[in-house]
Amino acid sequence: MSEFISLYSGSSGNSSVVRCGERYLIVDMGKGVRTTGAALKELELNISDCDGILVTHEHSDHVKGLSTFLKKYPLPVYGAEETLEFLDANGVVPASCDLTALTPGREEDIGVFGVKAFPTSHDVPCVGYRIHTPDEKTMTIATDLGVLTPAVHEALSGCDLVALESNYDLHMLRSGPYPYYLRARIESVRGHLSNDECAAKLLELIQEGCKKFALCHLSQENNTPMLALQTVFSTLGTAGVVPDKDCIVQTQRRNEVSPALRSDTIKPEQEKEKSLCRTSWRWTPEPPRTAASCSTKRVRSAASRRRNLPSITRDPAGWSTTPMRSGPPNWAWPSRP
Repeated sequence: MSEFISLYSGSSGNSSVVRCGERYLIVDMGKGVRTTGAALKELELNISDCDGILVTHEHSDHVKGLSTFLKKYPLPVYGAEETLEFLDANGVVPASCDLTALTPGREEDIGVFGVKAFPTSHDVPCVGYRIHTPDEKTMTIATDLGVLTPAVHEALSGCDLVALESNYDLHMLRSGPYPYYLRARIESVRGHLSNDECAAKLLELIQEGCKKFALCHLSQENNTPMLALQTVFSTLGTAGVVPDKDCIVQTQRRNEVSPALRSDTIKPEQEKEKSLCRTSWRWTPEPPRTAASCSTKRVRSAASRRRNLPSITRDPAGWSTTPMRSGPPNWAWPSRP
């Protein structure tokens, strides 16, 4: 039985687990070793059963905890070649860490899992992951993407479970405290996915047969779990789709472990909770929102030299302030039609 479990998800840090039986993979690690270790302990996961860590990209809310964690638990790390080179050169991972680059579009065996990386449109090289589990289930994780490119559409198609970014509510973003340059960056094709864009894609995937969805990476300043769910449920309701009957849609908690989404059941493992912001899969129709209502290539062996690249700096919102870099040679950053 395979499961997707978010350890924590949001602006302050992101990490999740894909598990099948005793074996599992970790995707990203945006908080410290104490937080991540406590979450793994809560789930009764042994480090010895982990087949590796998948990294989506270099931003601190996805890699902040790697350095200390890997010093204590020397697990192999996988990701795009440019991302791994950046982590190595800037000391985000220990010098002894085993790094392996995944070729986008090609499935690689990592332990008992089959993992295919695919490029996403972000302001640094970034990938999502399509994961095949030993029980013949398929999960795709796609966050930090400004637009749904053909590669992303292909990766999301035909899955049993999809974890997709629902980062911001457009009104909250435009009326919120962020400066104009940052708002424009988030809305751009190399930024993040809005609630509306996520909802439209979920409806399409439901019509194709996918039934289970995790809404990830909700902005703390520009979104709420309630708004994300209202947007999705409104879109689904218009098409006659009934959440909790036809599908499961779950928002992921910012600072604690979320209930597991299992591949073999229509209902997720969950405790009874009154707050829709926490459980999130019971739909109560809401009136329309108004403005007032929204306030395999080996990168290096353990003994290889570290490259001397410039250190990164970040603004208070967590964005890298180094000049934007182009993706690998075979990538083309998309533009909106």
